[in-house]
Amino acid sequence: MPSSGANCSFGPFQLFPAERTLLRDGSPVRIGGRAFDILAALAQRPGEILSKAELTRLVWPDIFVDEGNLRVNIAALQKVLGRTQDGRRYIANVPGRGYSLVFHAEPVRLEAPTNLRLPIPLASIIGRDADVERATSLLGQHRLVTIAGPGGIGKTTVAVAAAWRIATEFQDGVYFISLASVASASLVPSALATVLRVPVLTEEPTEMLIEHLRTKRALILLDGCEHVVAATATLAEALLKSAAFLRILATSREPLRAEGERLSRLAPLEIPGKVGELGAREALRFSAVELFADRAAAVLDDFELHDGIAHDVVTICRRLDGIPLAIELAAARLDLFSVQALAKEISNLFEVLTVGRRTALPHHQTLRAALDWSYAFLSPEEQNVLSRLAVIPSLFGFKAALAIASADEKDGPTVTMLFSSLVAKSLISVTGQGLVTRYCLLDTMRAYALEKLASSDERQEAARRHALYVLGVMEIAAGDHAGYENATLDDLRAALDWAFSECGDVAIGRRLLISGSPFWYSYGLMEECRSRVQGVLDDPTQRFSERLEMELQSALGHALVHSRGPSNQTEQAFSRALELAETLGEVEMELRALWNLWFDRMSAGEYPISIRIGERFGRLSSSSDNAAYPTLHHRMMALALHFHGDQDEALQHVEAVLTRPNVIRGTARDIGFHFDQRVAVRVVHSRLLWIQGKVDQARSLASEAVRIGSDEGHVISICYAISVAHGPIAVWTGDFVEARRTFSLLVEYASKNSLDYWLKLGRCIEAAIELNEGRGSATAGFVSAPSLAHQIDLLPTFSWRFLNARAIERAQRGDNGWCIAEIFRAQGDAAFQNDELGAAEAQYVRALAHAQERGELSWALRAGISLGRLYGSQGRIKEAISQVAAVRQPFTEGFETADLQESAKLLDQLSEARLKGLPVGPAPLPS
Repeated sequence: MPSSGANCSFGPFQLFPAERTLLRDGSPVRIGGRAFDILAALAQRPGEILSKAELTRLVWPDIFVDEGNLRVNIAALQKVLGRTQDGRRYIANVPGRGYSLVFHAEPVRLEAPTNLRLPIPLASIIGRDADVERATSLLGQHRLVTIAGPGGIGKTTVAVAAAWRIATEFQDGVYFISLASVASASLVPSALATVLRVPVLTEEPTEMLIEHLRTKRALILLDGCEHVVAATATLAEALLKSAAFLRILATSREPLRAEGERLSRLAPLEIPGKVGELGAREALRFSAVELFADRAAAVLDDFELHDGIAHDVVTICRRLDGIPLAIELAAARLDLFSVQALAKEISNLFEVLTVGRRTALPHHQTLRAALDWSYAFLSPEEQNVLSRLAVIPSLFGFKAALAIASADEKDGPTVTMLFSSLVAKSLISVTGQGLVTRYCLLDTMRAYALEKLASSDERQEAARRHALYVLGVMEIAAGDHAGYENATLDDLRAALDWAFSECGDVAIGRRLLISGSPFWYSYGLMEECRSRVQGVLDDPTQRFSERLEMELQSALGHALVHSRGPSNQTEQAFSRALELAETLGEVEMELRALWNLWFDRMSAGEYPISIRIGERFGRLSSSSDNAAYPTLHHRMMALALHFHGDQDEALQHVEAVLTRPNVIRGTARDIGFHFDQRVAVRVVHSRLLWIQGKVDQARSLASEAVRIGSDEGHVISICYAISVAHGPIAVWTGDFVEARRTFSLLVEYASKNSLDYWLKLGRCIEAAIELNEGRGSATAGFVSAPSLAHQIDLLPTFSWRFLNARAIERAQRGDNGWCIAEIFRAQGDAAFQNDELGAAEAQYVRALAHAQERGELSWALRAGISLGRLYGSQGRIKEAISQVAAVRQPFTEGFETADLQESAKLLDQLSEARLKGLPVGPAPLPS
């Protein structure tokens, strides 16, 4: 066999025949024995053609083999080597003659280390290129580098790959020492001496090691130091201080804390942020998924990641936190489970992931063994802290850790020290969110620690401390979105689940429901809030004080109005809360109940009632010290009066709000009134501006309302701004591209957050836009029988096609004053379409008179255009021109919008018709 040839290099490859090693860019390449011999033979004579007979004789001396064996090994070799940059194979097949190593440069002679005692990876390394590069770079600059991370994260894999990459720089050898099986710290020097083949003639071998390594240019890889970390640190410092050319690479679950140490922490492999509906191609871009697919293919020859199983594979990788060992163990279970079954069973982590490689270290053969190994080397105090923290379901801050892990206030300093130790040992992971440091237990470690906690008598006390901590966060935040940074939705859910469990504390649970309601609102999770509060109120075993029931009824109504819209149930909840607040003399709660009732009746389209409630709110707010309430009163009155049709009076209330900008900003939603008040005042102001003909200002202010809601991340405010101002104004101005975009955004937000009221509204208006453009007949049901007052009144302002009997009835009673002129005009358009020109003219005149009387310039413009079109079709050109010019004249902006452009076009047509003495016709279909 060709095993004594010279070392050489070609392309990215380095070949060491004597060591039977092939490297690519410094990393070992897995290659079969016969294939290696073929490559070595070809490399000794680059560019020459070796016949099949000669290669067979060199590789299989004195053995008769079929020619097919050579072809199989050549094919395997070509697959491993790949192609050159210009697309050629490194090994060329010359038909009828043989094979040749083809490369444009002559081989370069290399010096190999005299001792290369490194494991050769037998499986591909996935997702760790950047980590290997970082470790290699650090070793180039520092003499002691530690790769740290939790068990199974891939520390050894990265360290070995980095050592291979720079092995040729150490002429005196690269040595791998596994410390995992070293039972005593005192045996660490002896373990190193054994690998270096240094005779141990004294009880203290360190001096002999120093003497042996003093002039050596060598790299020592100390693997698995965590259980003998102090002894390893001491030995590393002693060796490095005496051996100037020595470098040490260590792997450990915690830093050595030795002098001159540089740390490289390993993170889990990349996993998709959400399971979602990723296809196979997208999923394989994440290294955790790629690793699973690679190891699965080693178990099942026909395994292929396709779209049908991508979701399940992503679920598995997410559940396993992207930890390579856990993923490899999971892939190995495909001998027993299908991918779909494995995804379902993966929650039983420690039962499923029980079969690893027989040759692996014992603590790497099962997931439980890996975690047992880490847990066993913790002190009892560290074990207690880790187990207590397992009750926290997601990211947490240090304050939370201290509150939950401490049995009492005196434990603070001790818990701080123990917590820091667990972080250092990679059992608690560190992550950053902006400038805030957050911690978490990976799911695998958390599941393990919860098992340990469940077997102790501390489970309930830890859960109680967690619930009390979450309650404290909720009560301090009091609706201020920024104040919720110290807790998550998962925290609130876990705390409530415990509080209402058999072993929980119902009193804590009730307080959590009430104080946590604004938290749900801030994320738009109204249906979840409704369900939990309703469950408590409907529970016959629950007994409430009047104060508690008042707060629960208020929370219920608040959730109902956004999740299901105005209803008898919503009104009953708010009315009951108001009744109890009056009984208790709770002015604050009475004001909140009034506001909620006002919003519910506004949503139901009962504007006169809303005005009366707003007036009552104003009278009561004078007895409160909160400066925000009078401002809120003006905003309530402005909106109610606007929708009732009293635009001038509504504007006076808006101006009263605008004179107090600091109060507006300070009441974003921290007083429990649904919306960011900066958004709310811009919504009503933009609508008033639109009706008054200040089109550009209206559009700008409506867009600003959406932006503020988006910047705050407040879903309810975004939905409100889109549905009440930004979206309708986009339709009214004829910007249907923006209208489709913004209502699609409304549907997306409402759908994700179970906001049924806003979802129905968004889908209805989407359907209306499609129908108005001659598309979407399948969605006509959304607009044929609208159920919400806002839909009933709004849709006819989009087109006469959406006119309905209820809108006409409401207009006749004066219930929808803001759009009465438009309802009249829509009735005229419907009559015009049926050639009932007399009836059409009467409705247009009626609409114009109503709009002009109330200063509604935009509605007057529309009515005037309709009337001018009708006059023009009848040959009444002079009247038509006079009418259209009169309604257009007051406008000073918005000339690129649909109505003003249509009025200009119609005036041109009328002027041309007057010159020709002809009527304008046939009349176009009104929009």
